[in-house]
Amino acid sequence: MLRESPIKEEQSMNPDQELTDYERITVVGAGVTGQAVAEVLTRENKEVFVTDSGKINDEIQDKFTKNQVEFEENEHTEKSLETELVVVSPGVPLENPVIQGARSKGIPVVGEIELAYWLSRTKKIVAVTGTNGKTTTVNLITAILDYKGKPALACGNIGTPFVKIAPSLTSADIPVVEVSSYQLQSIVNFKPKVAILLNLTSDHIERHGSFEKYREAKLGIFCNQDENDYAIVNRKFEYGVPNKKPELIRFNRKSFPGVNLLAHQQENLGAAVEAVNCVTEGEKVSRLPPSVVKQGFEISHRLETIAEIETRKFINDSKATNPAATIAAINGFKEPIRLLLGGQSKMADYESLIRTIENSSVVSVYLFGAARGKIEGIMNEMGFDNYFLFSSLKEATEEAFRNSRPGETILLSPACSSFDQFDDYKQRGREFVRTVEAL
Repeated sequence: MLRESPIKEEQSMNPDQELTDYERITVVGAGVTGQAVAEVLTRENKEVFVTDSGKINDEIQDKFTKNQVEFEENEHTEKSLETELVVVSPGVPLENPVIQGARSKGIPVVGEIELAYWLSRTKKIVAVTGTNGKTTTVNLITAILDYKGKPALACGNIGTPFVKIAPSLTSADIPVVEVSSYQLQSIVNFKPKVAILLNLTSDHIERHGSFEKYREAKLGIFCNQDENDYAIVNRKFEYGVPNKKPELIRFNRKSFPGVNLLAHQQENLGAAVEAVNCVTEGEKVSRLPPSVVKQGFEISHRLETIAEIETRKFINDSKATNPAATIAAINGFKEPIRLLLGGQSKMADYESLIRTIENSSVVSVYLFGAARGKIEGIMNEMGFDNYFLFSSLKEATEEAFRNSRPGETILLSPACSSFDQFDDYKQRGREFVRTVEAL
């Protein structure tokens, strides 16, 4: 039987829980999600207190002050527990002292996705999770629904937090939500009409502790679904969906005339088409114009061609933050590749990545950032020595260009998170673009 989310296990909450049940609310984390939560709660006339263990920059402090939001930085004090409800940002681990303190006092704890679910007036929610391909699939579903004249809105990890748009939704709207394993750790009653699990490979083990715990969090996307809902999984998915209530649909690769897609892109499209078929209930997708499919795959920092210099093509795949995503990228190229690899390492399967590199069109690897030493060690153990070491992405990019030959591709597909030197993968991608423009 499917385990409930870690937060749900610790507390008993009414399935019909609403925000009206609470007046004073603590928000843990002052990042993008925490700011969005505070803003929405303020508009709902709640008394909001934001607590962050790090520094809150002056601009955000000014915004909080303007909106009459109390806050504290660089620590969590007892004031954070003078509350009726705690809303936790996805980047905050569940071992956080505010969460632990709230549990010990019997104060309910929920995540931003749960809060958005309470506020949403539509139940036509499509939720997408998986190790890789989430943003692409969300984008595809939204593009297809737009083409069919349905009011779809992409949100969640794709950019705009779900909670930010939830209060303005009507019963006809279809929010398509990218959901991470971190967010799924803090759901209680969140119940999507259509839940999609694209794939599962080892990732975020430093947060979850083991692959089994990571898988458990991902499978939580199905835990509250009932007989009126749909659970969509990859036909290759080896794990069952423990909740047997929703209708189970297994998706296959899909393609349409006029668009050449890589294998993993065909899987993304297959999942998207099944999701649209479910949410529209009866209006099956039999054909799509190439322009609609291409629109769905137009995503910044994901296999994005940014320039061609002297017949050398530069591809920005900064969003590839784990080995599985980089493997999928490499397998999509036949031309010679100069691969830019590195960042902040994860407890992930770099051995499989290196085996793929050895049997691919990769000419050489340019390692950068904090993970370069760790990956170098694994490469040496596996007998792979065609690599170079650099402290920064800029240096690695410049050297890859100097070494390259006509017709080759210089691919940034790091297989690591970006937090060693950048705020996120987007900032890393922009740095790559700036470096290429300077060339």
